[in-house]
Amino acid sequence: MDATPGPEPEAQATPVADASGADGTDSGAPRSPQAVAEAIELDVIARGWPVGSLYATQVELEERYGVSRTVLREATGILVDHQVLEPRRGRGGGLVVTAPDQSRAVRSIALLLSYQQLTVEELEDVRPPIELLAVRLAAQRVDDASADRIRAVVEAERRDPYGIGMRQEMPNMHVVLAEVSGNRALQLFAEIITSVSRQGASAARRRQDGERLVEEHAEIAGAVLAGDPEAAERLMAAHLQSLRELGF
Repeated sequence: MDATPGPEPEAQATPVADASGADGTDSGAPRSPQAVAEAIELDVIARGWPVGSLYATQVELEERYGVSRTVLREATGILVDHQVLEPRRGRGGGLVVTAPDQSRAVRSIALLLSYQQLTVEELEDVRPPIELLAVRLAAQRVDDASADRIRAVVEAERRDPYGIGMRQEMPNMHVVLAEVSGNRALQLFAEIITSVSRQGASAARRRQDGERLVEEHAEIAGAVLAGDPEAAERLMAAHLQSLRELGF
């Protein structure tokens, strides 16, 4: 008797690869610690950099980016070093958005430029456009509060002309004028330039010419306080020439 053939076995479905990747996570998601850190930094910026708010927990970030705990730990180290996030321990803990320290960033950039052996000529190429615009804006935007700050700098320099540009704790006229300009980019650049020039300045030369520089600062301050941007810019240009002659 012929055997009646049984039903043929059903064919096994072959999995179709999709954009989610083999592990079910987004194949386009960053995988390296550096890429994860950059993605998080961009997200913090897009959120308006909400300092003090809880950004996410470690588990949430592992799931969001589909990475291991080791990768996320390294990414977190980068974010902490960049002063973007900091860990909060205990109940309700996680990674909290923090505010970068501008003075630390300025110091790092100044050291980098010193390591790269930035020349006096290179500094002179970028300094005038920044300083001249800053002093012009300062003369246009000075108010009572900022006028008091400028006068305080002049008084501090006259009390200690030999410390001008050398003492870290002394207010710096160039930086204060950039702050008064109301332009935060100019302020940052002015702080970097000041830090670099301080590193390369000769203390003996500063002492010898301190009184001259103080009086030039006082003249610039007077033009700014008078609300005269043309005079302030002209005096600053002459002052920058003095700095070139003195070698810093």
